[in-house]
Amino acid sequence: MKRRVLLIVFLVLVGGSLASCQHETGSRDGGLTQDEGIVWRVAGNTHETDLIYETPGGVERQKLSLTVEDGVVTDMDMTIETTIAASIEYQQGFLKEVAPIVVGVPLAQLGEFDRLSGASLTTNAFNEAVDLLKQKLL
Repeated sequence: MKRRVLLIVFLVLVGGSLASCQHETGSRDGGLTQDEGIVWRVAGNTHETDLIYETPGGVERQKLSLTVEDGVVTDMDMTIETTIAASIEYQQGFLKEVAPIVVGVPLAQLGEFDRLSGASLTTNAFNEAVDLLKQKLL
C-alpha cells in the first residue's frame, strides 16, 4: 500500500514536471506570440496588423493600423477586441496616450516606448510591431 501511494505521488510529480516543459509559444517579455508572427497587410499607404500577446488573463488581440505617407505617420488606429475589463482600461489608456505621440512623426524616428498608461504588455506588442514595420519600409 505504501509503495502504491509513493508511485502515485511520483507519477503526479513527473506529470506536472513534463507539463511545464511544453513548447512555449509566447515571448518572455509579453510581446507578440511567436506562433502567430507579425504580418503587416498593406492597402495604399495604410498598414494593418494584429497585435497578439499573452496576459495573465489570456491571449489579447487588437488590430493596429498605421497610415504612412512620405515616411511620416499620418494616422493611427487600434481596435480593442478584449472583453476583460482591466485589459480594456489599460488598452484604452494606451491608445489615448500613444496616438498623439505617433501621428505626425517620421516612422524612422519612432523609438521604443516604455509602459504607456500602465499597459506594459500592449506597449511591448506595439513596439515590436512598429519595429518590424520600420525594417520593412526603411
